[in-house]
Amino acid sequence: MRGLVPALVVGLLFVIDTPFAQDKLRQQVVSCSSTDSTTFFFTNRTTAFYFGIACGMNASAMHGLNVLTQEYFEDYVLRFDGNILDRGSAEIFIYPDRMTRKYSPQQITEEVALLDSLSVLSITVTSEVQGSLELIPGFPGSRQAQDFEVRWEREFGLLHVGQKTLMQNDQAGKPTAWAAIATRPAASFVPFDARQREAYSKLFQLPAFVPGSLYVTLQDAAVFYVIVGSDTKKLITGLHSRK
Repeated sequence: MRGLVPALVVGLLFVIDTPFAQDKLRQQVVSCSSTDSTTFFFTNRTTAFYFGIACGMNASAMHGLNVLTQEYFEDYVLRFDGNILDRGSAEIFIYPDRMTRKYSPQQITEEVALLDSLSVLSITVTSEVQGSLELIPGFPGSRQAQDFEVRWEREFGLLHVGQKTLMQNDQAGKPTAWAAIATRPAASFVPFDARQREAYSKLFQLPAFVPGSLYVTLQDAAVFYVIVGSDTKKLITGLHSRK
């Protein structure tokens, strides 16, 4: 991470009989406006946290997905049938362990969570209508392609992106400090050329490398997993078995 971890505020919660009632009590409803800067902060209860802005793109050096104080993932853009989903127009609910954004005109719901004990950010998108869904990821530190290693493993549906200055080899000779993105259902990856990378990087508030677009045909639901670590293939087997 590139700075200080925000302080956590511990509050007294009343005990309620049902989990649903607890959620209703503990949820924060955000009505977005042009000046709204409401933030969210989730941890995996061990070494990772995800910090950002509810109604817009991440705009601080402290935002993003961080593991052991190092940032690996800046932010992302969702696009449905070619149209960007505007966070500023969403109805937003923030819970202690997740956040949902509801995009009413498109009948789409986005849920963001950091999985317990895993360095995995989960982005689940559900829709009442079928269409083409894209995730355009941004990786921190630089906009320049030469500063990153990018590897697309089609057979596993895995996009690996690593910042060269952070990458080392473990005892088995495998590179560490990768961020990987897996999807369910399997996605296709379309790499961007230099002109496209420059254009899409302007969607992000901070310098970010934008390697391309992951897209799926959205039927009911799709999940994007942003994973930090080296043994991603074993991990995604378990993630894909989750309901």
